[in-house]
Amino acid sequence: MALLGREEEYLKDLIEAGVKFVLFAHHREVLDGVQRIIEENKTQFIRIDGNTDPKKRLDLVKEFRSNNKVRVAILSIKAAGVGLTLCGGTSQCSDVIFL
Repeated sequence: MALLGREEEYLKDLIEAGVKFVLFAHHREVLDGVQRIIEENKTQFIRIDGNTDPKKRLDLVKEFRSNNKVRVAILSIKAAGVGLTLCGGTSQCSDVIFL
């Protein structure tokens, strides 16, 4: 599934600008589409969705917060919308996107 043109363009602009961001979405097809774009642009990311082992979620968040090379967090609203703290750490995020 391809994202709508404007959303894909916006994501590519953020990646090109070197922005570190969090992206929330509900539908798996949207999460998959975002991941495809991120991978095509050779950008490091984490992803937390319903298939992510709950025991590994905190480690993924810690990696995003502490590693400047991990620039995108692709998150399911249901799986990551409650109980995870994404603020703080040494690597600051500048944008939050809801698709």
